[in-house]
Amino acid sequence: MKGFCVSLQATDYIYTMGAEAGICITLINYPRFPADQESIETTAIELGHHLCESLHQDTVMGLGANLGRYA
Repeated sequence: MKGFCVSLQATDYIYTMGAEAGICITLINYPRFPADQESIETTAIELGHHLCESLHQDTVMGLGANLGRYA
């Protein structure tokens, strides 16, 4: 993942009739290591799926300029 910065922040997800703890992951592409939009989105999706599996979660949600996915 050369050229990317990843940060993790603890958060609480509040929804109708419930709440649960989770993490918010931010992926930033540094201009010094240019990447096209498709590569950035592919990296974000792969990271999300990897973390979802590694952390034994059932779902992952990705949001971005051109990305809005829930899996």
